[in-house]
Amino acid sequence: LSFYLNNKRIINCKQFLSLNLTSLNTLFQIQTGDSDANFNILEFNYRDPICPMFLANATIRSLNIRHMINTFYKSNYLHFEPNFENVDLNTTINILVFSQVEKVDLNSRLLHPRVFKHLIRIHFYGEIRSIEANVFKPFKRLIHLVLEIGYFQTLIHKNGIDWINSINYG
Repeated sequence: LSFYLNNKRIINCKQFLSLNLTSLNTLFQIQTGDSDANFNILEFNYRDPICPMFLANATIRSLNIRHMINTFYKSNYLHFEPNFENVDLNTTINILVFSQVEKVDLNSRLLHPRVFKHLIRIHFYGEIRSIEANVFKPFKRLIHLVLEIGYFQTLIHKNGIDWINSINYG
C-alpha cells in the first residue's frame, strides 16, 4: 500500500509534512462525497508503516482490510507510524473489518488511536497472536467487537484477559 503526490512516493510522515501542504485532500476524502463510503483494501503489500496523516479528513463508514500475515516466513500486515497520538486527524471510520488474517497482533500500531478514534464496530476474522492491554481504551464509541471463536481460546490462554477491561473504559 503506497501513497503518491505528483508521481512521487511518500514513504513516511516526515516526508509528508515536509511538503508543507496548505490543504489536505486524501484519496479517501476525495472518494467519499457522503458518509456511507465503504473501502476495501484487498491483498496489498503492507511493506512500510503508513503515516496516519494519509487518512486525515476522511469519512468512511466501513473499512475492510483483507490478507494480513505476521509469521516467521512472511510478514505482510498493515501498521501505522507511531506518531500523531495527540493530533486530531478529523478522521471518522465507523466499522473496521479484518478478514483472512494470520498471527496478527492487535496493538496501537494496527489500531491507531487517532485514525480509528470513532470506531463503533470491529470485526476480526482470523488468528490473533496477541492483544495489547489498553488497545481499545481510546475507542470510547466501540460497542461491538467480533473475534473469531476458533482462535479465541488459544488467545486467552496465551495472552490473558487484561485487554477486556479496555473495552469498557469510556
